[in-house]
Amino acid sequence: MSTLAVLHVLSIALWGGVIACEVFLETYKVRSADQEKMAADLHYRIDLFVEAPLILAVLVTGALLLDQATWSTLLAIKVAAALVVIGANAVCVAIVVQRYLALRGATDEDALSSFAIQTRRINLIGLIFIPMGIAVFALGWAIS
Repeated sequence: MSTLAVLHVLSIALWGGVIACEVFLETYKVRSADQEKMAADLHYRIDLFVEAPLILAVLVTGALLLDQATWSTLLAIKVAAALVVIGANAVCVAIVVQRYLALRGATDEDALSSFAIQTRRINLIGLIFIPMGIAVFALGWAIS
C-alpha cells in the first residue's frame, strides 16, 4: 500500500473515531440542560477543529488516489457513495453550527425547541449515513 493510500485510510479511520465520539455526545441521554449545551458546544468544536480537517484530508487524498486509479464500475459506485456520505456529513456539520449559534445564551422555549429539532436532525443523518459510510469503507478495502 502506498504512503498516500495509508494516509487516506488513516484519515478515514480517524474520521470514523471522531464520528463515534460524536454519536456518544449526541445520544448520551442522562443529562441536564446545561450538559446538553455543553455537548452541543463540544460537538461544534470537534466539527470545526477536528472533523472538518479530516474530511478535507479524506477528500484530498481520495482525489489524489483517483488520479492514479484505473476506473471501474465498482470504483465509480464507491466514489459516488463516498461523496454522498461526505455531503451528508457536511450537512450535519452545518446543522451543528446552526445549533451552536442558536443556543449561545438562549434560555427561551423557542431556542430550546429549535435545539431539540436540530439534535433530532443530526441523529437522523447519522442513523442513515453512518452505515453507508461503513459500507463505503468496506467496498474501498475490497477493491484496493
